[in-house]
Amino acid sequence: MTMLEVESSVHAADDVTFMVDTDAVLDAIGPVDPKIEDALNTALDAYVDDHAYYASEQWYSLLHERDSQEVLRTALASALGIDPEDVSSDYGWCTCNWENILSEDMGGSLWDVADGRRYLTIESGERGFMNAVVGVRSVDCEEPEYVIATATRWVMLGCTECDFIVDTAHEHVRWTELTRLDDDGWPQDGLFCPRCGHSLSAEIWI
Repeated sequence: MTMLEVESSVHAADDVTFMVDTDAVLDAIGPVDPKIEDALNTALDAYVDDHAYYASEQWYSLLHERDSQEVLRTALASALGIDPEDVSSDYGWCTCNWENILSEDMGGSLWDVADGRRYLTIESGERGFMNAVVGVRSVDCEEPEYVIATATRWVMLGCTECDFIVDTAHEHVRWTELTRLDDDGWPQDGLFCPRCGHSLSAEIWI
């Protein structure tokens, strides 16, 4: 498994947010596959050439008229040189900056190929805007659905000195027990162990 450090920001005694680098999460899921990515986007360009009503149209501007998943499935199959029937997807996602800890929003699909290969396509990025170029990654990790759905929203907190831990996905957290105020009533940077008072680290595991 890969451990990624998470940055914490304390806004008030009961208001804490976390942030993890989006690219680091994607790198832990799997590497960019430039050959397949180029071939996929070439196939999308060809699809637009065949179906667009005007020259400046891009693949995502056809979404209101056609099934975007079917367009991507056909393009990925073309990039892999296989029949579209051998490519399937039953998991798609789109994160929003108020519901996850990623440094940048993203959306995409997880694809299964009949021979066992798995690919991740990244179709939208910061602020939810559709990407003109779809990113493609080969999936190396186990349970990428879990990584995207859970590890992008919850963190593991652990004391740097004792054995105190908190899994924010499964435990109710009283942030006022983990934060400290200075003499003027302003929140101090960082989180602190309620047992020994030492600092807490924040991380996710992929």
